[in-house]
Amino acid sequence: MQPTADAETSLIIILSAVSLLGVAAAYLRRRFGQRGAAGRGAVIARYEVLTGYNLLEAADLVNRPTTAVAAQLVSLAVRGKVRILAFPVSAGGGAYTLQLLTVKGVHTLERQLLEALFPGLAVGGVRELGVTDRALAAQLRSCPRAARDLVTARGWRALMVGRGGKLIVIVMAAVLLPTLVIFGAVVQSAGSGQLGKVVPFVGIAAICIYLANRFAAATPQLTEAGAEQRDHLKGLKIFLGLAQADRVRLVQSADDAPPAVKTDAAGAPDTVELVRLSEKLLPFAVLWGVERDWARELVVLYEQGAPKPGWLMLQGDFSATAFNAAVTGLIGSVAKSATLPGGSPASR
Repeated sequence: MQPTADAETSLIIILSAVSLLGVAAAYLRRRFGQRGAAGRGAVIARYEVLTGYNLLEAADLVNRPTTAVAAQLVSLAVRGKVRILAFPVSAGGGAYTLQLLTVKGVHTLERQLLEALFPGLAVGGVRELGVTDRALAAQLRSCPRAARDLVTARGWRALMVGRGGKLIVIVMAAVLLPTLVIFGAVVQSAGSGQLGKVVPFVGIAAICIYLANRFAAATPQLTEAGAEQRDHLKGLKIFLGLAQADRVRLVQSADDAPPAVKTDAAGAPDTVELVRLSEKLLPFAVLWGVERDWARELVVLYEQGAPKPGWLMLQGDFSATAFNAAVTGLIGSVAKSATLPGGSPASR
């Protein structure tokens, strides 16, 4: 009996080791060995906002699905499509409310988002955020997936299979299946009615081969064109982190600089133009999670005499604290609205 027991122990070790190591190898290959295009390498600060795609797609390009919807809503607000009301409009309602102003000039994906928020797209309609709404949550959670499909359709992502994935599955099957047969024969030789020992290991092997095969499947990775778009968005992130003087200097020194930041006779940048540029970049600050710092920059400009934002209505007087709280609070309310009851915020 001792040789049989030793053989069983050895086979169990082989089955367990190959199953677990195979799954681990397949996951690590997917995580670190299955990458898209590398891009141009060095990323430089950029301030130009590229047209032709929206913030939902931008979030997919830089793998920021959790801030996608909030960034898109802020983009719609600063472009005058919706207005953010930093207060509830009904008793017991959400802390933030969106008001639809127009759907003219919105992208197809943006229109889908607006239709989810404002069924019928009635101008002047409102939608409270931060309240539990299963139907709305499901629609908001679908936005990153829809953006992924659109990015893929544009040719910015493509299904790619990293080398070695299927080979790992084949090796696992080639080792596990014969080992299970041998294990069954050894157990059977110890006496009738012992095959029940094999069943759990058959299940474990099947599950591990299935998981390894899933990890070996093709995934949508960035193409060269997609990596170029991603690098531009990374350049915006660098620009957002620069000091204001450095940002103005960069804009004014660019060869293709638009009349974005006009100056007065003394050479000082025009505050209104700075606000225009800063508001245009606010959605990208939300996308990258640096909205607190960027909101503070905007407040400084507003306090220097620039018109207060018409896309945001506060309950009280305008102040730096209220503006910062409104921008950051909106993001939390969007996350809450995108959370299914008993679930987690939208993610990919």
